[in-house]
Amino acid sequence: MQISVTRTGRRADIDVDYRSSAGPQALLNGHLTAANSDVRAGNNYERHSSRWSGYENWWRNLVGLFRPSPPQDVIVALDVNVAGQPGTRSSEPVSKAVLDFFSSWLVEGRPEAALSYISVKSYACLAEYQTGEGIGSGLAALRILGHLRQDLAAYGKAASLDEVIQAVPLRAAGAKPVAHDHESWFTLEQLPGNVARAMDCRVRFHTNLAEPLPDFSNTLGDSYASITQLKKEQSPVYFRQVWTKEEGYWKVVSWHIEHPSIAGETPGLAGREAATPASYSGQAPDERLIREAERFFAVWLIERRYDQAAAVFAPQVNGCSAVKDAGGPQGLLAAVADQLPRKERLEELIETVEHGHPHMQEARHAHGQAFLVARVSDELAAMSACGAPAPGRRATAGAPTFRKNTFQTIFRIKDAPGGGAALQLQWARRGNDWKIVALEIAS
Repeated sequence: MQISVTRTGRRADIDVDYRSSAGPQALLNGHLTAANSDVRAGNNYERHSSRWSGYENWWRNLVGLFRPSPPQDVIVALDVNVAGQPGTRSSEPVSKAVLDFFSSWLVEGRPEAALSYISVKSYACLAEYQTGEGIGSGLAALRILGHLRQDLAAYGKAASLDEVIQAVPLRAAGAKPVAHDHESWFTLEQLPGNVARAMDCRVRFHTNLAEPLPDFSNTLGDSYASITQLKKEQSPVYFRQVWTKEEGYWKVVSWHIEHPSIAGETPGLAGREAATPASYSGQAPDERLIREAERFFAVWLIERRYDQAAAVFAPQVNGCSAVKDAGGPQGLLAAVADQLPRKERLEELIETVEHGHPHMQEARHAHGQAFLVARVSDELAAMSACGAPAPGRRATAGAPTFRKNTFQTIFRIKDAPGGGAALQLQWARRGNDWKIVALEIAS
């Protein structure tokens, strides 16, 4: 049984996790879906009854349940009255939500109303303020409100948004410009899933929250970015927000603050348009890497010889959390493969993921539908190492470097419940051999 409460104290739940959250199982069992804690889903009732007696399957005859509506305003501190919901529903244009956020904050002087647009998914962005605060500091919403109040006090209440913000014509790779009626104040663009994921503070600051991340797709989805310059700063400051639909409203799920005039901080997430990563354009990847990766997957998933497959792992992989959960590399490989049917082709068991990260370059190979092979930048490789500290917000800003010749293979289990998580394996040369040096399960 799991008892959960949000950091604001506004939401809580008690549930039973019927499906394991441990690394290997999470690839396959639908732990990341709502069915994980729904006793009515799949064989969860049978799982429950086999452990606890006396629970009736009441839902088969239940017509409906009714519950009182929560109050629309919730007092979260003695001097703070925060609206329960923002003023713009998801059925309305996202540009209206962006306008209402900035107007409430900087013109009307109501940062509490602006705060109602901030999703819990964005709490990891506290690190953007560079004050030493983070998601572990507690009271995340009140800390964000404190920064909104401080900025309002510093800027002064504006008569119009013309005094405080102006649009910045910057575009993210693969994004689609969105026309709207307020283009002098902010730029708006629709984002592919992989770009929205790369911008997410939980990814950039290696922060784990229960809320799901955007997917790896390079197709346009429900994520949008607004970009503006805060005019009253002493030097240019770019402010980018990522918006998406959440519980019937538009919410800010991530943001990025950038100071392009500071030495060493070149426009990155909110900077100049980066070229969409194409196929591997430099020196052809070592054919031995491609052969070793293909052999590894065949030995693991087709032949089920786990001891031989585990020999590809370098010793430092033992420090990766998913490997620890499984009791070692061989245990992880067995835990995944033993739950899959026997097939003759990799493409029947696993599938590749789409990518669009400017620090990745795809390498073509014969099993491209089963798993992605991509060379990754030195910066991204360092961020992906097991036990790596949370990166700074400039970790992947500017042009990537590829001196260390590091690669990643990434795939999902085919037809896994809820789409499944993605398994990311990082490869590097160790002497004359290619070895897996890091592993991460990306939910």
